[in-house]
Amino acid sequence: DDKHHDDDKHHDDDKHHDDDKHHDGVNPHYWLTPGNASIIATNIATVLAELDPTNAESYEARAANFQAGMISLESELLGQVGPIKTIAFITLHDSFSYLAQAFGLNLVGSFEPSGAEEPSPRYLKKLHETVESHNVKAIFSEPQLSVGGLTAFINDSNLKSDVLDPIGGIEERQSYQALLKYNIRKLTSTLAK
Repeated sequence: DDKHHDDDKHHDDDKHHDDDKHHDGVNPHYWLTPGNASIIATNIATVLAELDPTNAESYEARAANFQAGMISLESELLGQVGPIKTIAFITLHDSFSYLAQAFGLNLVGSFEPSGAEEPSPRYLKKLHETVESHNVKAIFSEPQLSVGGLTAFINDSNLKSDVLDPIGGIEERQSYQALLKYNIRKLTSTLAK
């Protein structure tokens, strides 16, 4: 009876955790697409213009310039991902679903079920099945997060691995544009091998 109860508890826990959602049911990584970045920039410019009407034109012009740059960058990056669009990959946690959707990439899961939560044995079994059924080629970790249990999973699943960065702010990724270029370059170089 206790074993049955424990199985039910694990089953309920696994149902509660979804690859595409964080603890509150919302994925907060919306900034990782050029389109969303344009919306964010416009919203910031609008608020700054209201707070500082003297410089409103400057804020609006900068936001418009940023938007034009995002359209150009998105087009450039879309041209680079064509060869990898169908190649399945997973990430350490679900921080790249917006990016994958915006660029039509085949992100099929994440190692951590939610936030920095360690995966349960049942979750790992399901993820191994996903790796096999989708012919997953690679897993991507992040520089800001611990990759403790990831090594064994990579070896057991015979996956390539590399690092994607959802935040930037370090050498080579000082600007938003550089961050997007870095992530697309990492995806294309790892998945195209």
